[in-house]
Amino acid sequence: MPKSFDLLSIDIDRNDYYVWIAIRSFSPHVVAIEYNATSPPGVDWAVDYVPDTQWDGTSHYGASLSALERLGREKGYVLVGCNLLGSTAFFVRQELVGTKFAGPFTTENHYQPPRYYLVWYKGGHNRRAAPPGHLRLLTMSP
Repeated sequence: MPKSFDLLSIDIDRNDYYVWIAIRSFSPHVVAIEYNATSPPGVDWAVDYVPDTQWDGTSHYGASLSALERLGREKGYVLVGCNLLGSTAFFVRQELVGTKFAGPFTTENHYQPPRYYLVWYKGGHNRRAAPPGHLRLLTMSP
């Protein structure tokens, strides 16, 4: 497998944030990653990493777009957009962006709220607060 390739897609319904952290030996041009759109811009959080847990069908999964934007910057990527459903964010390696994408490359500019009603999952995700010790608030913008 080459170190640099075109597209990495991460959508595993819970530990996506931690999978991206763990990928260090590869540098794809584009990363498409699931985000939890129930948290608006400015809320930087991720569920705790629990390897043997999977999505329970509620809003308690993954990471906020702000958390992924910060992680992307740390890894040399910029947020260039999100899909209309509010489920997938697209990051491009900083040196490849040029003038091909609309800035600013921030959560505030590219965030899409959850619009799950546009697809088969009409009811959206049932809201569920994290049980104690299962939610990590990373930072919160003023």
